[in-house]
Amino acid sequence: MSRSAPLRLFGLPLTLLLGVSPALAWQDDKPKVVQASLVIVTPMDIASVAVIGEGSPAREAFIEWVKPVFASVESQFAKETRRRTVVVQVTLHPDRVAEVAVAGSPALTDVEIKALLKGADAAKAPRSRIVDCELRVVVKINEGHPDANQPLSPTLPTPIERRLSEFRAATLPAKLALLKRWARSEAIPLIARMSLDVDPKFVGVRNLGKALQGLKPSGPIDLVPLTDKNTDYWRAMLEMAPGIPLVPAVRAVLHVANGEIDSARRIVQTFAPFDRHQSGYSALISEFMAMSDLFYKEAEARIQKGIALNDLGKFDEALAVYEGLLKDYPRSAWAHYERYQTVQTKALQAKNPADKVLPEWAAVRKAILEADALYASMARASSADELYDLLLRKEIGELFRDKSKTVPDLLRFADVAVDLDQPGFAALIYWNLVSSVEPKSYKNRNLIEDVLYCLEQLGVKEIKQNFKGDHAAEFARIDAERAKRRRDSPASRVMAPKDQPKNEPK
Repeated sequence: MSRSAPLRLFGLPLTLLLGVSPALAWQDDKPKVVQASLVIVTPMDIASVAVIGEGSPAREAFIEWVKPVFASVESQFAKETRRRTVVVQVTLHPDRVAEVAVAGSPALTDVEIKALLKGADAAKAPRSRIVDCELRVVVKINEGHPDANQPLSPTLPTPIERRLSEFRAATLPAKLALLKRWARSEAIPLIARMSLDVDPKFVGVRNLGKALQGLKPSGPIDLVPLTDKNTDYWRAMLEMAPGIPLVPAVRAVLHVANGEIDSARRIVQTFAPFDRHQSGYSALISEFMAMSDLFYKEAEARIQKGIALNDLGKFDEALAVYEGLLKDYPRSAWAHYERYQTVQTKALQAKNPADKVLPEWAAVRKAILEADALYASMARASSADELYDLLLRKEIGELFRDKSKTVPDLLRFADVAVDLDQPGFAALIYWNLVSSVEPKSYKNRNLIEDVLYCLEQLGVKEIKQNFKGDHAAEFARIDAERAKRRRDSPASRVMAPKDQPKNEPK
């Protein structure tokens, strides 16, 4: 009987990665009829938490379970003369029995399928931890099917494909509930576990993991003490290698848990240029974006319907659309904005005095900012500060239209975020620029001081001790630059002296 090749994970012997007995890793000089490899489909650092990492309770159980799977494959096809490819796909779940599916190129017979499923007994497979983990035993018989591009029969959908299929079929409020549940039961616990598993010298990352692990399983999450006001959050930002989006991912999934999908998407989209897609954090972000794209496709279609009705003068029907959407998704900044525009237009056409509309704007503005603190539009400005705010937000809507200007646009976005009292968001942009981009791309600006200035605004004062420089002088310089930006704004032309903002930087 021919021997199968060593079990392998991403090209490395399974003996090295999982500690399988060397007896399994045999070699001989004869041509191999059956060559089997173990492929971890789930991103490796997530799989390490879920199943195969040191300390995982499923690790040894998985090793013992997978051995007879290989033996079954070898036995089944040892005398095969054709070139074939066979895949046994295993999805381990934390809360139920594993799923096993098999496919082949060409298609397997019913007898072969039955034998493979018996060898890979789903009932005996271990359970994963926190999240699903998908693995595949990829079998090449006589070097595999001659056409490497030949699809398997049947197709084997991945967990994310199955998740998206379920998500796509759900109603909008059900989609929102699924996103919130994903954040609570999967993303946050997984990030916490991955953060706790890093080297102890990364104190900020580990402490951030502990804070996430201590969150209650339900109820609103106050992001400020966990992020903006948390020294460990910012220390974790400094400790992480460039391109590993732990800190943006934390902020995004906390927003998702609160049902604040607008804010989560803004964070993810802003930091996408820095993501090297080499970590479990990146995989979680990608999963969120795949679900939120489907969510937004439906929400935006309803808003566009409301806009069309508004343009036809059917104001009551448009309002019914917006209010229905806000019932399903209360944190839609765009729906709040468009609803107000319709209310305002309806009032003006009815020749109602403007002061009958203005009182509602304060509440609407508050709802928009709670949904997305950096939303790019405001319907009106009722004070000098709000006019300056409105013009800054208009700038946001004009950024990122030219990909060749991504770096200067990001820098301008960060400056605008500071002036819109969002220093935490700005600090993340400044840091990602300084740690990932050549200084000449942002004209050698001292962005470290911008980061430290933002943290100072948030009351996180310890971090600056790790950097040399006259920080007090640099902070005064940044204050002066902010004041100049305000003076140079067109808003200053309509500001009477008595209207000068009280919160102008000193």
